[in-house]
Amino acid sequence: MMASHKTSEPNRILAIGMVDSIHFARWLDSANGINAEITIFPSGPNRRVHQLIVALLVTNSRRFTLSKLMTGLSLPIWCMDRLLGGQLRALILRALLKQRLFDIVHFHEMQSGGYPLTRLPANLLSRSKVFYTPYGSDLFWFQNDAKHLAKIHQTLRLVNGIFPECERDGILAHQYGFQGELLTSMPAAGSLQFDVTELVPVSGRTKIP
Repeated sequence: MMASHKTSEPNRILAIGMVDSIHFARWLDSANGINAEITIFPSGPNRRVHQLIVALLVTNSRRFTLSKLMTGLSLPIWCMDRLLGGQLRALILRALLKQRLFDIVHFHEMQSGGYPLTRLPANLLSRSKVFYTPYGSDLFWFQNDAKHLAKIHQTLRLVNGIFPECERDGILAHQYGFQGELLTSMPAAGSLQFDVTELVPVSGRTKIP
C-alpha cells in the first residue's frame, strides 16, 4: 500500500496593524510567500488602505482578507474607543475569534494593536499563539507614563514571542513581565538591501569615484 501525502494546512493568522502604514504593508508583503491565510484587522484610525496592501488583496485574495466594515469605520471606532478604553475593538475581536480559530494572532504596535487584547477572555485568546512586533518607541517612550506602563505589563503577559526592532526592546519587554521567546530582530522600517560589489585595487582603477 502506498502512503498518501497530504498537503500541510496553511497557518491561519490574524494580523493586527495600521493598514495605512508602509511598515505593516511591507510585513504583509514579506509574508506573501509563506503557507498562511492572513486576516487583516485594522488597529488604528486610517483614512485609506496602503496601496501595497490593496495590491495584495487584489492579486492574492485567497491568502489575504480585510474586513471592509473595520476599514471603513476604523476612524469613528478608534475615536469612540478613546472614551471606552479599547472595549469596542475588543468586542469586535472577540466576535472574530469566536467565529474562527486562528493559529497565530500577530499584533504590530503595542498601543493600538495590543491593548485591546487585554480585554479578551483568557480562554479565547489562549487558543492562539500571540506574537508582537514593536514599532519605534512602543515600550521605550510609553514606559514613562504610569497608565500606559500598567497596560504594557498586562499586554506582555499575553505574548508568546516578540520580533524586536533592536536589543533594547527585548530588555524592556523582559523588564516589564514578558516571559516568552525573543525572535529574529525585525526593524519596523524593513530590511535594507545593498548591492555589494568587489573592490577594485587602486592600481586598476580608471577613474576616481
